[in-house]
Amino acid sequence: MSSTINPEAEFASGAWQISPVKATDPGLVYDISEADYIEFLCGEGYTTKQLKILTHHKSACKGNANKNAVYNLNLPSFALKVNDTFIGTFNRTVTNVGSANSTYKARVMSSSLLEIQVIPDVLSFTSLGQKNHSLSQ
Repeated sequence: MSSTINPEAEFASGAWQISPVKATDPGLVYDISEADYIEFLCGEGYTTKQLKILTHHKSACKGNANKNAVYNLNLPSFALKVNDTFIGTFNRTVTNVGSANSTYKARVMSSSLLEIQVIPDVLSFTSLGQKNHSLSQ
């Protein structure tokens, strides 16, 4: 597809944020549940009424919604409002769905104005379905 001929072409494969071919064998999966999304929506300021319309469940946002749920949604991306001086910590849980003995190295793409550390920067797995809870950035 050519974006000069088909202006909508960038959406044909998700604007290349996801490779359809690589998606069939991802290696790692970021664990997430319906409850995580509900907590995220509550943290974003959704009301219980709005939540029920969206989810068709009897879920309710508690009085003190977890604002950190917005930053800690277990996805491979990270977002943080940048102030002059700040430290942000993100925790992620991943499950190995690749080979039993697998090693993955973190790759960070960001502005050169930011100092980003991933700890640990290498994840090693010895079995299929093994989880790692210590990935943080």
